Amino acid sequence: MTPIDYGSIPTKTAQKNAELTALQAQINPHFLYNTLDSINWMLIEKGEWEISDVVVSLGDILKYSLHGEEMLVLFEEELKYIESYLCIQKNRLEDRLTVQIEIDEEAKLCFVPKLILQPIVENAILHGIEKKKEMGRIQIQAIVREGTLEIRVTDDGIGMQPDRLMRFRESIMSDEISGKHIGMRNVHRRIQLHFGEAYGLKIDSEWQKGTTVTILLPVEEVDQAKEVTEDENRNCR
Repeated sequence: MTPIDYGSIPTKTAQKNAELTALQAQINPHFLYNTLDSINWMLIEKGEWEISDVVVSLGDILKYSLHGEEMLVLFEEELKYIESYLCIQKNRLEDRLTVQIEIDEEAKLCFVPKLILQPIVENAILHGIEKKKEMGRIQIQAIVREGTLEIRVTDDGIGMQPDRLMRFRESIMSDEISGKHIGMRNVHRRIQLHFGEAYGLKIDSEWQKGTTVTILLPVEEVDQAKEVTEDENRNCR
């Protein structure tokens, strides 16, 4: 009888890892994007226009997340992404959410770190708007003032009392890599790593009136940072 080589028998963990790797290789993001496009055409043929809008928005979000290696993008590109995200949220919340966007033309042409708006807007919806009984509003504004790009995301949700606001600020400014508000903490940290501690997030809130998150970014230094990012990308290829 041939002896069994137990060393050649894969463990259950190894088998699961192999299966997961194979699954990830098969279901790649481009496959998902193409599948969403097919679903959208089927919805259009059936006249399901609202669901079609959601599917298109989801596809745009996926495409933006996958597109390019740039760490910095034009702010107008970031706005298109957040508009797709808000389309999904407005359909989900039906008539409970209104959105107002006011962006100076100069601000649209500034470079910003990619994916900085979504965590802030998501926080405004989950912790501000959804906790209200009546309709809520989110306002996104951006201006260039004295060499600084100021982006403000304001909601008229339930707001925060002073003690909770203090804890919220401390959580965003901390160096922890887990816990609550990890998305906003990541945005703040990335901005400071790019541009220094003078920039990042400022948070103001008033109980029962709403919350404003202000993103501060340098304008002049952004172009220089973009050149550095492009050089790093070229060196990595």
